[in-house]
Parts: sequence; structure tokens; C-alpha cells
Amino acid sequence: QDMQISIICPDPFLRAKTPVTAAVAAAATPVTIVNAGNFDCGAEYTITATGACSGFSITNATTGQTFTVNTSMAAGDTLKLTTVRGSLSLIYTAAGQDPVNILNLMGDGSEWPMLQPGNNSVSFNATEGAANASMSVTFTPLYGGI
Repeated sequence: QDMQISIICPDPFLRAKTPVTAAVAAAATPVTIVNAGNFDCGAEYTITATGACSGFSITNATTGQTFTVNTSMAAGDTLKLTTVRGSLSLIYTAAGQDPVNILNLMGDGSEWPMLQPGNNSVSFNATEGAANASMSVTFTPLYGGI
């Protein structure tokens, strides 16, 4: 008698032991971020304001993906875009306040920027006050299973 066993694995990836973090200055030349894994992976893009700024865009020129957010920030505020599979979110935290979901402020035509294996040319900009913001990108490279 034949028997078949199916194994369902909703998250089949092996992960790097340590997350990678890169800094990206606003309105600067794109930064090369290296995904050492062999699969596309999501990331946490965290924008931190040191003064008034608004109208943000995060672009991965390598994949052609751009995500825009139509909001304003003041000194001490943070904006976190998470593009990790199964955990997509856009969270704004005003200085000293509780985090708020602002997914409704996502720009039309926005794409969730992923990091492909190898080099990724990532940039960040603001339509106003770009010098008053910076961004960090944190991700964990993904690898194929056994």
C-alpha cells in the first residue's frame, strides 16, 4: 500500500545569524546595500527626524521599487516601513507618543521595496526638510533550505 506525506512550510528559509544594518542619508547618493543571501528579503526601513521634514520616498533602483509616504515629521519622530514577508507595515511614532499605523498615507503606486541577492542601490529622500532626516535599513539575509 502506497502512502504520501505532505509537508507544508509557510516560511521555508534559513536566516543569517545576525541582522545587517546600513545607514542612508537623505538626499544623498544612493548607498549600496549587499544582501548576502540567495533570496529576496524584506527589510525594516526606519526614518528618524532631527527637524521638520515631509513627503518621503524610499527607492531600490536595482529592483525599480519605490515606496512613498505622504506625512510630516518633527524632531524625534520615527517612521518604520517593514517589508518583511508576513509582516508588512507602516508605523509612525511621534516623539514621546504611542506608535500609529499610517498605512492609509502610503503614496499611490508605491511598491514594497525588497532587497534582491547581491548589490542593491538604495536611496531615501524627502520633498521638504531632507537634511532633517536620515534612514537606517535593517534586514536578515535569507538562504534556501537543505
